[in-house]
Amino acid sequence: MKYFAVERRTVDQTLESPRVIVELVFQEAQRLGLRFQWLEVQGDVTLPSRPFVRFKTDLDAVTLLVKALEKTGRGVIEPTSQGYQVRFSGRKGAIEPSRMHLAPLPGMFQRFRGTAHPLWEQQFVR
Repeated sequence: MKYFAVERRTVDQTLESPRVIVELVFQEAQRLGLRFQWLEVQGDVTLPSRPFVRFKTDLDAVTLLVKALEKTGRGVIEPTSQGYQVRFSGRKGAIEPSRMHLAPLPGMFQRFRGTAHPLWEQQFVR
């Protein structure tokens, strides 16, 4: 299991929902051809007034996915050999693993079928 996080933005004075970030993660994973069984929304983590959505997944190539998400202009938190690293606006720094491994927040926890499932796209039908 791997953990990572993606920055939430404020649009029209409203913070993006975690679902918007989930859809972005799946779009990038599909574009890169990455396959995984599941993705879980674990909750929020806020670093100096920047809100992030925490995820847990069985995807082995999390670093590849996180780098693609960073190219969309969002801040990211990714696993490293030393723990976790946060990157945004050309800055980077370490983050304690305990912040990423917190128990899922009630009301925010969601589990999505990964791209390895044949009908995964039906989760996002509008």
